[in-house]
Amino acid sequence: MTNMPAQKRLITANELIHLPDDGCKYELLDGALVTMPPPGAWHGAVGGNAYGALWTFVRQHPGGRVFQDIGVFLGHHPDTVRAPDVCYLSAERMPAGGIPRGYLDVVPDLIVEVISPSDRRSEVEAKVRDWLRGGARLVWVLDPDPRTVTVYPGDQVPRTLSEAETLTAEPVLPGFSVPIRELFA
Repeated sequence: MTNMPAQKRLITANELIHLPDDGCKYELLDGALVTMPPPGAWHGAVGGNAYGALWTFVRQHPGGRVFQDIGVFLGHHPDTVRAPDVCYLSAERMPAGGIPRGYLDVVPDLIVEVISPSDRRSEVEAKVRDWLRGGARLVWVLDPDPRTVTVYPGDQVPRTLSEAETLTAEPVLPGFSVPIRELFA
């Protein structure tokens, strides 16, 4: 008899959303539970700055919603649920019934990911690919060290901006801009 590794039980998004709060953040990749350590304070501050800049703009220019730390379906059967640090969903993509109580079943227009010390570059790049394949129009990856933002504009070539530059959200949020240094303040 051969010694076969035990198969991990796949779970559904419904099971994921009902997990008890143990202080960890989880994602679901093709039904497999992925545990992520709680982000550090600096990660939270940078993500909060991005959320605040987007929220302030959207409040002044209605037409969508800004979310922080929510689950978004990227696939079903088996379920894939990713959790962006911050995201913007335009009114055009808003589900007909409004904001769901569970996970979003539509990929937001703009995804913001903040790199944590525990993140591996390959994992961040895989997330970006998943978001773009899922239909995100724009992805920002904020790297607190060295204080840069890499912008992935759909199917165009990504570009990395320094903290001395200004970040825009064209074509998702025309008119939005924020000095990158403010995201890392």
